[in-house]
Amino acid sequence: ASVVYQVVCKLCQVFVQYNGETYRPCHERFLEHLRAANNPDSYSENGIGKHYGQCHVGCVASLEFNILDRQQDVVRRKISEALHIFKNKPAMNDRVELVETRKFLV
Repeated sequence: ASVVYQVVCKLCQVFVQYNGETYRPCHERFLEHLRAANNPDSYSENGIGKHYGQCHVGCVASLEFNILDRQQDVVRRKISEALHIFKNKPAMNDRVELVETRKFLV
């Protein structure tokens, strides 16, 4: 797929999102995020797993997947992801991930 994407938690009253990138098919990546949300104890290091483990314990996941950009080139995709994370400041992205993506902006 080679996309930069956004995952939105539809259970939250406020707009809570995660931004990421993948070269794989979108449905595969979305299913991984869904699995993390539905099994937060098994995905405690995952941003979406952490969010569901803290905010929606015992709830069935409700996520929305949106494509923000399409980039075939991996460096361009990483830069686009970093720009979207910088602009959107997604609450479900963890600090380590933010540091890694910001490297592409410097």
